[in-house]
Amino acid sequence: MLSSLKEVREQVEARIEARTSKAIEAATRDSLRVMLSAIALTIAIALGAQHKGSDGPLLVKGHTMRSVRGAREAHASGGGGAG
Repeated sequence: MLSSLKEVREQVEARIEARTSKAIEAATRDSLRVMLSAIALTIAIALGAQHKGSDGPLLVKGHTMRSVRGAREAHASGGGGAG
């Protein structure tokens, strides 16, 4: 009787361990899905966001400002231009 009890206990422990790994996989998959959705939503909001009275989205303006600043810095250091 003790041997059958030990066997049942081992089977139950094996089931619990199998479910735990599946739960971890599912939680990881769901977390990744949520993170990707959050990134996509952030990009969508940034594409549509505008300052009051502005003629373009913030994301485009930010990119343009960085590009202009990079061109100015390159020109100031002598690295840019049609030289």
